[in-house]
Amino acid sequence: MSRFIRQDYPQIGESVLRLMHKSGLRVFLIPRQGKEAFALFGTKYGAMDHRFCVGEREVNVPDGIAHFLEHKLFENEDGTDTFSRFAALGASANAFTSNEMTAYLFSTTGNYHESLEVLLDFVTHPYFTPATVEKGQGIIGQEIRMYEDDPDYRLYFGLLNCLYREHPIKIDIAGTVESIAKITDRTLYDCYNTFYHPQNMALVLCGPFEEDRVEAVCDKVLKVPAPLELTRTPPYEPREIAAPRITRHFPVAMAQFAVGLKETELGGDADAFLKRVAAQEVALAVHFGRTSPFFNRLYEAGTLSEVFSTTYQFLNSCAFTIFQGESDEAETVAKEIRNTLKSVKNAELSDEDFEIARRATYSNLIQSLNSPSDVATQYLSFAFLGLDLFRLAETVANLKKEDVIERISHWDEALVAESFILPKKGD
Repeated sequence: MSRFIRQDYPQIGESVLRLMHKSGLRVFLIPRQGKEAFALFGTKYGAMDHRFCVGEREVNVPDGIAHFLEHKLFENEDGTDTFSRFAALGASANAFTSNEMTAYLFSTTGNYHESLEVLLDFVTHPYFTPATVEKGQGIIGQEIRMYEDDPDYRLYFGLLNCLYREHPIKIDIAGTVESIAKITDRTLYDCYNTFYHPQNMALVLCGPFEEDRVEAVCDKVLKVPAPLELTRTPPYEPREIAAPRITRHFPVAMAQFAVGLKETELGGDADAFLKRVAAQEVALAVHFGRTSPFFNRLYEAGTLSEVFSTTYQFLNSCAFTIFQGESDEAETVAKEIRNTLKSVKNAELSDEDFEIARRATYSNLIQSLNSPSDVATQYLSFAFLGLDLFRLAETVANLKKEDVIERISHWDEALVAESFILPKKGD
């Protein structure tokens, strides 16, 4: 008999089967018809986790170690190639590290449970030696240098370093060549044994997986460890931004801009968190979406191109909005964004504009749930924040105009910073 607990979301036609495995691992199974399947095995451990306590022991580790660890976990003591193990089953594997989590994944159209066993097996069997660490430092050092020459990457982290003074959100995910040179096999094992504990991890499956077989694979591979003794050091961040702007020059055809709006009023329970996310998304759609006066005015004038987006990024300890795009008049666009953020705080919001934006936000959210990979990735990210992704649609559906007006009242032009990538002179 299955021990999974089912929860249905009839409004959006979704269901989730949840299991708290005896190892402490949270398992989320999102059923899907058809052959396509996607799995994510993740740990709530990312680039920001460079200071923490294990029991009463304080630990400080080099920047970039979470990303370094992600790369090294694909190596096996017996010399077998992890990617070849997946390929033999017709599956494709990958991994990624973000600010707040690391995830290992596979996609496939068959051999679902066999692929799941490989996923759980290689992630739970670390193998690090001084020689493999030294080799990794050379390879990842080259990757870091590539990021340094990537204008999109530098645009983004340039903005974060303007928005934040102390918060580790501004740490480059891969670290620096100098920081990863301090990594040893001992520090890798310390971080692995701390953060790759089932209680700090989650497994999200989206596709035609069978409940009993999923649990059987977890029973076979996962051990029941001693309780986790992890305390994260709460990040400190003053209200003020670190700098108003940063400009870099790269060999690009058109100037790129990223304008950031820092948020300082966080906290609240899961319901309040979801309402904040929903209201922010609708507010951005109203005032910066494709049908907004801001976009149409600048687009028709040729000041703003189609390459323009607004993104609301949120964690438990920080949140910010990024307005990003490219334009020959990047500084003019940045100024218009600032002016709009200031002017809309006192502007009226019509019922019609609110409803158009709310419906568009709801529609985009539903469309994002069509892809198994997108669903699984979003679901894992939300789960690590203590949130339910599928409840976000319900929150958007029930949102009131007053919620959006209240959200806009928190926009503070004093908390805006700008990052520019400009063409090199002569290019």
